[in-house]
This record gives sequence, structure tokens and C-alpha cells, in this order.
Amino acid sequence: MVATKKPRGAAATTTGNPALEALMKKGLVLKGDDKSLVIHWQSTGIAALDEIIKGIPFNRFTQIYGEWSAGKTLVCQLIAKSFIEAGYSVVYIDTEMSYDETWWKKVGVPTDTDLFFVAQPTSGEQAVDLIADLVGTVGLIIIDSLPGMIPLA
Repeated sequence: MVATKKPRGAAATTTGNPALEALMKKGLVLKGDDKSLVIHWQSTGIAALDEIIKGIPFNRFTQIYGEWSAGKTLVCQLIAKSFIEAGYSVVYIDTEMSYDETWWKKVGVPTDTDLFFVAQPTSGEQAVDLIADLVGTVGLIIIDSLPGMIPLA
């Protein structure tokens, strides 16, 4: 939380505060009831998990972490399946070069659909550029995994 000094005179609204109005025109500040702030959710495809976390929020970063071989990729596969079934495109960014189509099919992910894509970037920089290009163009981006994003330098 950041506290700032109170504006003198008028309250911090769109009337009487030119600095705030300018920020609102740029889209940097929104009113608290702005419809763009509403979070939309997609089911994970795992009912018990949805009860706990409500699903996967759109336009947010969700991190799944845990011990080696704990099932993180399996959870991501099930989430990918749920997104594809709902009609969203999914890009799996495999930084560890471990993608195995057989395992994805066993989980039920339709790897032969026009909604599922795999990328295997060769560097961390390439992965970051790819993610930047994909944000807002696909329904779900899975990065497996962050430690695999090794920089060139």
C-alpha cells in the first residue's frame, strides 16, 4: 500500500482533480466499479481444485509450484484440456524440451486440434519474447518451467 498526501480542496474524483482526470484518460487509473476490473474465471477441469481456488483467472499470472515430480505438469495438462474444451487456444512453452505428445494424449488433451500449440524456445530471451507476443492472443499460456528459461548471456 502506498499512502500519498490528500488533495487539497476537492476529493480525489474525476471532478476537480486535473491530475487524476489525466491519468484516467490515459487508462492508468480506473474507477473502482469499472467493468474491465471484473475477473473472469475458467475451470481447471479438476472439481476439487476449483472448489478451493475457483479456477484459473483470465488476464492474471497463476503459478503452480512444488517438488520435482509432484504433478505440476499433469495439473497444467488438465487445465489445458479444460481450456481447449471451452474453445480457447493453448500454447505450451516447453523450456525443458521435455514435451511428449503421448503423455498429453493420455491425459485427454487433443494435441491434433487447431487450439493446441507447442513452443520450445532455445533461450530465456526467446521465451520472454514469445510470451510477450502471445499475451492477449491466446486463452492460456503454460510455461514449463521458469527455471528452464536460461539466458544467453
